[in-house]
Amino acid sequence: MGAVEAFAVALFSVARERDKIEEIMYEFQEVCHLIDIIRDFGAFLNHPLIPAYVKKNVIKSTLSQKLSQELLNLIFLSIDKNIQNSLKEILGAYSNLYRKFKNQRYAKVYTAVKLYDDEKAVLKNKLDTMFDTNMVIENIEDETILGGLIIRTGFEVIDGSLRTDLNKIKSSVLQGEYYDSSN
Repeated sequence: MGAVEAFAVALFSVARERDKIEEIMYEFQEVCHLIDIIRDFGAFLNHPLIPAYVKKNVIKSTLSQKLSQELLNLIFLSIDKNIQNSLKEILGAYSNLYRKFKNQRYAKVYTAVKLYDDEKAVLKNKLDTMFDTNMVIENIEDETILGGLIIRTGFEVIDGSLRTDLNKIKSSVLQGEYYDSSN
């Protein structure tokens, strides 16, 4: 187990003991969002010439009222161990633990046009049944698929796109074979 996973497991264990799993998840997402949108904040955290105590004091003075002590401690420890540039990866590992705990699975659903909420709900119900889990869906628009959808979850891909069907037909025509679209 690497440092990223160890930090995530430690934080998740503490969060679970203190019944703060979702609270810490939300706070951690907000911290990583700050790092993304305020480039100077990320640069400050990762600057090798700024001493750890300065970084921790700035975080304490700006974020201590908004973050749980558990998450602050993790951030401080990551600074002490000089892996604060891995906070997003730690969040990713924490998110995986969270989804397993909630029996959730994450799916990226690519469609030519954005799905309506009712369409997402129907798809989610079908995927929940298909994978026997609580599916979290992210809908990504990709006009190149022309129609239908592509679902990526873990290492599995379900490709029901018009683009793929057309490519199969094209390949069959070029090879002189008959293409059966029902396969």
